[in-house]
Amino acid sequence: MKKNITKAAALLVLPAAFAAVLALPVMNNAALVAHAEENEAAALFDLDRYATGDADSAEAYEGAPAKSAKKSRVAKDRAANLPSQVDLSQTPFFPPIGDQMGCGSCYAWAAAYYQFTYEANKLNNIATNAANAYSPAFVNNILSGGEDVGGVNTEVYDLLSKQGCLHMADAPYRSTNGASYVDPDNYDYSWSTDTEALIEALNTRLSGHNAATITSRGTAISGPNDSDLDEVKGLLAEGKILNLRVQGPSWDSDYRTYIDDNGNVQRYVNANGDYEFVSFRAKSARGGHALTLVGYDDTVWIDVNGNGAVDEAECGAFKIANSWGADWANDGYIWVSYDALNGTSAISGNWESAYYGTRIGIFDRGTYVNGSYNVNGFYYITVENKDVYYVGQITIDTDSKYSLTASLGRNTADATAMANYFTVFNPDYYTDMPYTGTLVFDYAALCSPISEYISGYNWFLNLTGDYNSASFRITDNLSNTIVDCGALTSSTIYGNISLVNGDLNYDGTFTQADVDYYEANSENLSVLQAYLADVMPEEPNPDDPDDPDDPDDPDDPDDPDDPDDPDEPFPIDTPNYTISYEIANAWEGGKIINITLTNTGTTAINGWALRAEDFGGNIVGIWCADLLSGNVISCVGYNAVIPVGGSVTFGYQISEPNGNEPTFTAISERTDITEDTVLLFDVFSSWGEGLVGQLTITNNSESTITGWEIVVRAENLVITDASGNVITDNGDGTFTITSGTANGVLAAGASISFGITASQTGTPSITLVSMTGISVA
Repeated sequence: MKKNITKAAALLVLPAAFAAVLALPVMNNAALVAHAEENEAAALFDLDRYATGDADSAEAYEGAPAKSAKKSRVAKDRAANLPSQVDLSQTPFFPPIGDQMGCGSCYAWAAAYYQFTYEANKLNNIATNAANAYSPAFVNNILSGGEDVGGVNTEVYDLLSKQGCLHMADAPYRSTNGASYVDPDNYDYSWSTDTEALIEALNTRLSGHNAATITSRGTAISGPNDSDLDEVKGLLAEGKILNLRVQGPSWDSDYRTYIDDNGNVQRYVNANGDYEFVSFRAKSARGGHALTLVGYDDTVWIDVNGNGAVDEAECGAFKIANSWGADWANDGYIWVSYDALNGTSAISGNWESAYYGTRIGIFDRGTYVNGSYNVNGFYYITVENKDVYYVGQITIDTDSKYSLTASLGRNTADATAMANYFTVFNPDYYTDMPYTGTLVFDYAALCSPISEYISGYNWFLNLTGDYNSASFRITDNLSNTIVDCGALTSSTIYGNISLVNGDLNYDGTFTQADVDYYEANSENLSVLQAYLADVMPEEPNPDDPDDPDDPDDPDDPDDPDDPDDPDEPFPIDTPNYTISYEIANAWEGGKIINITLTNTGTTAINGWALRAEDFGGNIVGIWCADLLSGNVISCVGYNAVIPVGGSVTFGYQISEPNGNEPTFTAISERTDITEDTVLLFDVFSSWGEGLVGQLTITNNSESTITGWEIVVRAENLVITDASGNVITDNGDGTFTITSGTANGVLAAGASISFGITASQTGTPSITLVSMTGISVA
């Protein structure tokens, strides 16, 4: 039998205890018991030699899925179509095996280096190498607080969703003293000062994450064809690699086996002449480690019970990538038996009496995953390329970089207080480490869709923490300044952005200079400039007396100062609404029209919508509202509610004006879609009389609904808060919840979720009584 001497030598670098158990010959049960008794600690990974770093956390995991990151729906009948083997580590997108060495950074290697690299480079069809893989150091250096404390995958996912990640070439994993071995005493916690690379990282970011689970209670898995494996196998077969969190690890392992032609059990030797190692049991242990699931093979077998026969429960294993270097186990990988996921083994015999410790599901970290406990968790992500329009750049000098917290916000141009804000940076440590450089952040959802936010808003930064000096500007993704806000003299600073279509130099007007800029730089425009160029109007000639778009021409039919101008603002008679319009800009072949809705009724309007009888031309763009179909315009979340006496304004652009006045009618009739609505209630945590949970509403009707309102029956609880939605206690055990400003529009087939806080008196439940809304498309 072939034995690779090189591999045998490499095994010497394994932990002594681990190497001892892996070197066990295949024995009968009695011999195995005897040997195990002599080597009680032989099955442990040597955690004095190998670092881990998956931090203990009592926080429950809840998925944050994007549209493309919904739970996998592998049907039961699909099991027959699943391949018997999948190995995503052999694709060109998976990075080389890495080595965290002596630092507790496994969480960053698993989630950023392995998982994010694979997904991002697969998305962009880039073959991965050691330089373009994404850097665990970038992640660890921000999240660790400058200390060797480890972390969890959700922290990484949040960072990757807001800032993306630098490549290994831009943020190497290294020591401060040039030593090749990195440990907590010499690890380089520095932050990048490469502004261009940091902005480039914003282009590809995590868009969602979720988890599949397999129970670790009892015996869920009886063999490789068990349906409990289908979802995880299906994700792998669909090309998803999975993040794992484990206790310890404290695993029992041995050589992979096979039966030769003479019926004898032998150690399996792969195509490289190497033995392969399989972990088949885990026990409860302190601490944690993060790993990466890259494939599976239903044919992997290890004779766990030593009976010399291939038992079904012994067959099949997942392929795991570790971050302990390529010399560890199977060239940096290890197999994990399907049976190891069971809380109670399906393998027959008394073999387990030879092993000490409380058996657990091998991928059970001991936390809640999507509302379930005692489960093996498998975390997957989606990644997308972003259009980055507004970049906040903070140039800062600080002696305590981990004390900084940054939030971005947006408000209307007449407001000086920050609103609609979200936190983009919060290491939440006070380790004294200096940094002088520029931090960059994307305004992201605050300026989406960009057509609604090129003008009329103030853009805010709130920065807290200890720093010597800081200044702030907002740029495009090529670092061209849109507005320079100057030095921070207080925690909050803002700048106004007022652009117009075609305004490529960001001076607030469309002039010949913008046309010249476009002609000189058309191949090197920023994302924002490319958008503004796409909607660039034909420039009017102000010196042409016959120019119909000359605002100084008294005969101009669109002259805003002409009292007989048919396009002057006028009221449209609609119950509870006054709808007026004005021509904001006009040129030959096009106009920009602003529409203002004023609530003249006696109650607030929630979820307004209009039907356009005539736009006055062909509509080519709209902002501060949604065009849901050919002629239906609906509110967006932030302006869904119009208080009594209040108003909202949206605008649109037309081409080929037809000479008619814009004509709109209000859509106000509410529709009952109770039968087409699904309501789900999840409890996240509860204590005494307190409860925090979530409601999810799914609109299964064929219409988009705005201004939704649900009535729910709450058993044994009183709802006190609904995350910005309006609650009315009806006094009969039911509550009316009306959409707030963040989620008032619910598309056909879509779902929305929002948190609730409640007091409870017993086992809580929430059921749907009714659902109504304004059907707009």
